[in-house]
Amino acid sequence: MTKKKAKKDLKPVGRPTVMTLAMVNKLEQGFINGLSDVQACRYAGISRTTLFNYQEEHPEFINRKEELREDVKMNANTLSY
Repeated sequence: MTKKKAKKDLKPVGRPTVMTLAMVNKLEQGFINGLSDVQACRYAGISRTTLFNYQEEHPEFINRKEELREDVKMNANTLSY
């Protein structure tokens, strides 16, 4: 009989995520500049699928993205007065 390894002893399986803090920051910078999802993904060098998967795992990012876009609209409206 073999002993099962403890979870801490197991190595992660699969590819490492491309959604690092630096990547999230790059996406946020794109949204701050008014880019769409497609444009922000191109700017960050990721696929839309990667963004959508990240949003599924981190639903709070959807709100963050919308807040950044609203800030752009608010700033644009403020400057036009």
